[in-house]
Amino acid sequence: MTLIGVDNLGKREPLAEICYRVTTSARQYVGMTDDQGRTERMQVLGPEYTKIEMKVDADRLPVKDDD
Repeated sequence: MTLIGVDNLGKREPLAEICYRVTTSARQYVGMTDDQGRTERMQVLGPEYTKIEMKVDADRLPVKDDD
C-alpha cells in the first residue's frame, strides 16, 4: 500500500517516513513508510474490518477543515 497526501499547494505526494498502524479483523501491521510512501507488504482478505491510522506532523502536512 502507498500512502499519498496533499501538500498545502494542492500537490499530491507520497507520505514518506510516516508511522502507521493497519488493523484488520485478522491481524495488525505497524511500521513506518519508506521514502516512496510505501508500507510493508500486507495481505488483507475481504471482507474484513480494516482501520488505517497514521501519525502525521501537522507542520509537514497541514490538515484542511474541509477534508
